[in-house]
Amino acid sequence: MLGIVIVALCLCAVALGRGQQSSHALNGFDVDCNAVDIPCWQGLVPGVTTISATRLTVEALGYEPNLTGIELADHVFSYQMIGHNPACFDLYYWPENRILKSISLRCLDLTIGDMMAVADAPRWGWKTKGFGEMLYFPGRYTAAVNQNLFMLSPFTTIDAVYIETGLTNSPDPLLALEWMGFAPRWRYCLIEAIHPLCLNYQ
Repeated sequence: MLGIVIVALCLCAVALGRGQQSSHALNGFDVDCNAVDIPCWQGLVPGVTTISATRLTVEALGYEPNLTGIELADHVFSYQMIGHNPACFDLYYWPENRILKSISLRCLDLTIGDMMAVADAPRWGWKTKGFGEMLYFPGRYTAAVNQNLFMLSPFTTIDAVYIETGLTNSPDPLLALEWMGFAPRWRYCLIEAIHPLCLNYQ
């Protein structure tokens, strides 16, 4: 019975997300991206698009460089546009060939329910040392949330979305949990009783 309730909640989350397609952050996943099956935002594809073409695209959208002084050291360009969604993001690139490596969308007005509208349900959830709680969505989109994995809901705000060709924030096999929907910890631990996150849980 509880399993049916959890499935119903997940379906409601997807429906709610699909009803909020007006989000600019969500629109970016559709613009010039429908023809590709790899990570894409505003037609920019990590591992394919050059950083020069990337910068021309985002500046044409109205974003302005946010000069932080770290660009040369970290091979990253930062952009911002107050009042937009996302209001800021970082573009990482490989210095050897100047190809876009990853996009880090920040300053977002986006929820897990919104994200599920474009990437279906998460596949994994795990805790990291430097990025907080992470959710991996099919299509190689990784979302960071500032809330315990076992307290998430479709309305949980997403702090950042990482779009990349390879998961630099790949899940630690000892800490990653396969996504089983919006469920409390005890529900996960009934299924994954020997998982490190469940061994000391009563």
